[in-house]
Amino acid sequence: ASFNRMADSLQATESRFRVVFAAAPYAMTLSRLRDGVLLDVNPAFERLTGYARDEAVGRNTLQLGIAAEPDALRAQTAQLRAGGSLDNAEMRGVDRRGRSFWALYSSRLIEHGGERLVVTMSVDITPLKQAEAARRESEAGFTALFEMAPMPLSVVD
Repeated sequence: ASFNRMADSLQATESRFRVVFAAAPYAMTLSRLRDGVLLDVNPAFERLTGYARDEAVGRNTLQLGIAAEPDALRAQTAQLRAGGSLDNAEMRGVDRRGRSFWALYSSRLIEHGGERLVVTMSVDITPLKQAEAARRESEAGFTALFEMAPMPLSVVD
């Protein structure tokens, strides 16, 4: 009886995880730590990257060409391996159409069936990065204008 309760509880936990995984508005992946092969991806991952689940599962992000900076990804994976978690890491990616995007992600190592797996959740921060770049460009333009002015200028607050 105790074994059956434990099995039912495990099944209920897995069912809840599946619902959250599928419904999450953020891209989520489940991958193997040893080779990065994707075991599952959610619909938000499909929207972010342009890769359908059946195209992504069985391949890693390097094979898919999603990781725009493979060395940065390897360094972040080493941090994850060493600490068991990685929080708020940024990664520049490339979607299926070749469009560049920025993702902010967090990952956790889990053990399942004797294998170390990685659960990752990512949010697209491309609009934020674009706004930051526009602000820097605007500030640079203002600074250049200020410095090149033929007469002394001052800013009054």
